[in-house]
Amino acid sequence: MTPEHVLLVLPVLMRGPEEYYADMRKYATRKEPELRRRLRRDFDFEEYLRWGPWLYNDTIGWLELGTDGLDYAEAALYMRRKFLPDKVQRQDYWPELGKPRPTKPTWRVIQNPDKYAEYARPDYFAVWYGDEIHKRWFRRGNSGSFAEALLGLVQDAQQRARQYKGHKFNCCRAVVWVPPFGLNCINWVEAIRQAKERAAVRKAARRG
Repeated sequence: MTPEHVLLVLPVLMRGPEEYYADMRKYATRKEPELRRRLRRDFDFEEYLRWGPWLYNDTIGWLELGTDGLDYAEAALYMRRKFLPDKVQRQDYWPELGKPRPTKPTWRVIQNPDKYAEYARPDYFAVWYGDEIHKRWFRRGNSGSFAEALLGLVQDAQQRARQYKGHKFNCCRAVVWVPPFGLNCINWVEAIRQAKERAAVRKAARRG
């Protein structure tokens, strides 16, 4: 179940920035000798082997944060499909095609689309609903209480994301990015009030 009123969406990343750039340096150290043998000497190896900025290139999912409209903070975790276990990737997909569930792993389907054309799916990198995070109670009308509940949900979601293991991927170092300021800096009471009002306006507009 997703939050009734979504107030914040945070990226989930494969690892922290220090680990990301450390892995980049290890990759460059491993690959550079081979490239130097194959390419001309004036080639810009450093630029070629540099990965993009961590926050925008290591994202594996997103975390929705909000309320149930009453006294609980809720969260929903969304993950890129390739980071989900094969069992999760297959569920609710094959019946939609009117086909039996395959016994072969989904990653073989993706790697061999010609051989398994009847099962191939183009949105392998699409974002899927990952899991619902257990909701947390907060004191209504108390911004600090709601911020504390959100931080608890972020920690719970980070632990859940670290349990995912897709083919060739292990998310055991996953982190949920949070803003560089405390969540208690935000007036959550006012944010919730406005979110409810705008949701009511949209609902009335749909009714015509």
